[in-house]
Amino acid sequence: MNLGEGGQGSNLCPCESGKDFSTCCGPYATLLQRLEHLDETLLISWINRYSPPIQESFRKKAKSIVFRISIYADIVFESLYPLGFRPFPQEQDHLDESIIAAKHNIMLSLFASLSCLAQGLFLQSGSLIRCCIEDSLVLLDLFEHDSQLVKLLSGDYSANNVIKRVKQYIPKYFMRWYGHYSANFTHFGPFHTAPYTPNACYADNCILGAGLENLLLATYMIHVVLERLISSNYISHSFGLLSVVAQSLWKIII
Repeated sequence: MNLGEGGQGSNLCPCESGKDFSTCCGPYATLLQRLEHLDETLLISWINRYSPPIQESFRKKAKSIVFRISIYADIVFESLYPLGFRPFPQEQDHLDESIIAAKHNIMLSLFASLSCLAQGLFLQSGSLIRCCIEDSLVLLDLFEHDSQLVKLLSGDYSANNVIKRVKQYIPKYFMRWYGHYSANFTHFGPFHTAPYTPNACYADNCILGAGLENLLLATYMIHVVLERLISSNYISHSFGLLSVVAQSLWKIII
């Protein structure tokens, strides 16, 4: 769609507002000196044209696997999500609200990672997985260190060096996973220069499989950390059981 300045008044706006272009997005487009191909802008084309067939392909190929991971995620969040935090002498109500909100955002990041993967955005999905992991480790940091809780309540908390503060409370391979997502997804690395283009066919199914494994792994790590928050004897009593569960899930799901 090419809209010359003289013809703006008789055209509906390409943004689909139903308004006339001259009184809707016309002034903005004119300011940017872009009056051609306005029905083919990058973001709108992605939403309307390119993303839907990729998502439909994902639903057809991965719906059973996603359903199985979702059952596991339901158990994790339904059991552990509503719980508050351990007793603390300062601002208990505010602390409970903050921790529940943090867990809520971990859940939303997991949703966002799935949404990206469903649109073929493997790299971006992995970046959000790393967010889930880091936020979970932050909760563990707050649980184990009163000094960090005080900083949170005063608005001075920082996630810098969170790995150093919590490494004694988590399995070593958690640190390797965190490092993997940091080096390859969040920070510039080999995946950022890989010639991968989202497509509806998923010709390279190892990409889809890796993305689903990432989703399962993140759910498992969230499970481990959230359960740690409510059980002081977690490592000695529950971790072995969760390891067995995780191994079984990998065999059944992926």
